[in-house]
Amino acid sequence: MWQRKKNPKLKVRLGEFLKIPYDNKTFDIIVSTYAFHHLDDKEKIIAIGELIRVLKDNGKIVIGDLMFENEEAKDRLFASLTKEQICEIEDEYYSSIDFLQKEFKKYNKTISYTQIDYINFIIEVI
Repeated sequence: MWQRKKNPKLKVRLGEFLKIPYDNKTFDIIVSTYAFHHLDDKEKIIAIGELIRVLKDNGKIVIGDLMFENEEAKDRLFASLTKEQICEIEDEYYSSIDFLQKEFKKYNKTISYTQIDYINFIIEVI
């Protein structure tokens, strides 16, 4: 793996984030890419709790995914799309920055984010 060549001490782990098979406070950093939009809001709440559970104190969570700043931004985008375009993307459970901020705040975590394009965001949780 290229990660080990660059940093031989790096350990990459795979797991399901609705029931992460690791002890509490195991990881310094957790990265999730393009998985959160497959979870409904109830599952996202469970996943966030699990991510926080296995994150070490002062650790960081990075999530890259399809999301919107808020529901109004999602509504604006969907209003500008054709029916065919909507059919291609409407079966996903998009997060909003507002929702994620609210959920992570329950764990005294803050979010910063970068918008890559109209639907792709990277968030950092500390």
